[in-house]
Amino acid sequence: MVNMVVDASRLWVFRLATIWTFENIFHMQEQSIWYAVVVSNGIGAAMLFIAYRLGIWKKDIIKHKNVQPQGNL
Repeated sequence: MVNMVVDASRLWVFRLATIWTFENIFHMQEQSIWYAVVVSNGIGAAMLFIAYRLGIWKKDIIKHKNVQPQGNL
């Protein structure tokens, strides 16, 4: 779940914002795409490293119950 959120935000939020910034503020034209890829991948890697260090990935999504078998099946 954490990985999906980071990947979606990396592609749709950080990359598009970085492309817009490099294109409209710094007027980098085609180079803005390649710099945006590097920046968004770096931000995504930092977010996943933080999630790893916090242990967010260890949390159970599915809760298991202790079920005792009943009779012979």
